Amino acid sequence: MTFISPLFTLTGAVTALPVWSANGGRVRASGNVVSYCSAGAKAAYGSNDASYQQGQYVYLSANLTAVTDITELHGHTFYEFSCAATGTNYSTKINSDGSLTRVDQAGSVTLTAAQAAQFFSAVGFTDTDGSNYKVRAYKVTDSGTTRYFLVNPTAQPNSKFVTLSDETAPS
Repeated sequence: MTFISPLFTLTGAVTALPVWSANGGRVRASGNVVSYCSAGAKAAYGSNDASYQQGQYVYLSANLTAVTDITELHGHTFYEFSCAATGTNYSTKINSDGSLTRVDQAGSVTLTAAQAAQFFSAVGFTDTDGSNYKVRAYKVTDSGTTRYFLVNPTAQPNSKFVTLSDETAPS
């Protein structure tokens, strides 16, 4: 299996030679999707402290295909993986009308279909706080089943981070 070297990375890696954290990462789709958490990796939504948003890397194998039509994702719910293992479930649902509903610690927000389309555009969606989200969707057939993944590189005014979401609900 060939990996794109890494598709998304973060600024401010903790060490030159990464060390697995206690919540070392996640492997999905028979090894075609890897989220690697280096030591010290944390996620802190709503925080502009870059020290809390370092250390997560997302690698996608060349076996994945980019989803180019958002209608393919209608009705799918994606659950975010956090290196911080906070126990909080963040989810994103692509509704049948093309709108997007995001649930996080602050509650629930629904974006119109036009706003949701911006998330998947080259320019991305810029929130009122200046954060820019450029979600990319990928799929792979694993054991006869098509699996979908969302990769979200986010640029906040003072930091950058990346998240990986899939359709596996956290336990």
